Amino acid sequence: MTVHAYAIVRLDLSGSQGDAHVASLEALAASRRVQLAAGGVLLAQSDSSFCQLLAGLDFEAVDVVMVPSAAQIKGWLGVLRHSAEVWTALLPQRWPRCRVMASQTAESVPRPM
Repeated sequence: MTVHAYAIVRLDLSGSQGDAHVASLEALAASRRVQLAAGGVLLAQSDSSFCQLLAGLDFEAVDVVMVPSAAQIKGWLGVLRHSAEVWTALLPQRWPRCRVMASQTAESVPRPM
């Protein structure tokens, strides 16, 4: 089974290490035989472009989101894990997908106090 992944580098957080971070994701994909979706490593220039990038991705098409480090997705890890596993390259770690089941029961709306 082929694993498909989005690989994302936030250049605003990578600074002068941007090229090295891209290379680390490409190496991780090659070593794990992961096919990169979207034609290769995706780049975001800022927090707002990262948000726009995520909004435009089809998470049904991938199994994994790869980033250089957890710092690149600070505040987004939980959100991403609802759609895919998350892998980091620089300190190899894996966060499994965690799909939360919606509650099967409803509660009444609280009354005003």
